[in-house]
Amino acid sequence: MSSHKIINTTKTSDRRAAAGTKATRYLHTNQELGIADDKKIDKSFQLLQEIKQNSKSDWDPSHFRLFVGNIGQDVDEELLLRSLIKYPSVSKVQIPKDHRKGENKGYGFVSFSDPDDYIRCFKEMNGKYIGSKPVELKKAKSKEPATKKNRKR
Repeated sequence: MSSHKIINTTKTSDRRAAAGTKATRYLHTNQELGIADDKKIDKSFQLLQEIKQNSKSDWDPSHFRLFVGNIGQDVDEELLLRSLIKYPSVSKVQIPKDHRKGENKGYGFVSFSDPDDYIRCFKEMNGKYIGSKPVELKKAKSKEPATKKNRKR
């Protein structure tokens, strides 16, 4: 009797397929933008225009913000927005850039107007690949403005 191990290649999980020879087709960067609803396309275009015009100080303080860590260099604001477009209350996306190198700093922020979308996004997208790396989502912390009492010396 031979001790051959029979491998069933017809039943593979997404994890196994993603680790195979065509792994890049499972990354968000290589997926086509397939949105059937014109309203979502219009909203994403409007959001991208707002992103380019506004700064972090213009964020609505009543919205819920997520910190998106471990972002790869292949991720920009458009890709991050495309990855989160299924959450209708996404109101703003920002990825800070290093002005000397011209690259992103490896993290970003996403704002939601609805707390349910905020929580659902955190649960569903934490650890998922956006671009070439799995992102780490956390509640964003707001910095206090520097005053004489809390300024670091």
